[in-house]
Amino acid sequence: MEPIHCIYMLYDIKKTIWATADKLRANMDAAEYKHLVLGLIFVKYISDILGSVSVVMPSREVVIAFEEIVSGLEARRAHNVEQAQTLATLRDTLLPRLISVQLRLPEAQAATAEALAN
Repeated sequence: MEPIHCIYMLYDIKKTIWATADKLRANMDAAEYKHLVLGLIFVKYISDILGSVSVVMPSREVVIAFEEIVSGLEARRAHNVEQAQTLATLRDTLLPRLISVQLRLPEAQAATAEALAN
């Protein structure tokens, strides 16, 4: 292939790529489009790298055993979050009343015990 023919072919390819990019870009600002394209290039790069990584899949029994363990932990985590929210609400309710002496300590302890019992 002649060098001049290669230059024209590269010019045509470049021209086609820019025309396609302009169609895809539509009304999007060029700076925004640059970020979009860079993101797509990154995704392609990562997928190419991860495509060569082999992954070991566990057996069905192992997955079931894992789910049983994790579900128990998840239930405990959800209970802890709920209890933390209850205690925060109780603190926000009782502390101002304790500070302003509208509530005595024994009454606050009883309210706390009742809230934690629920």
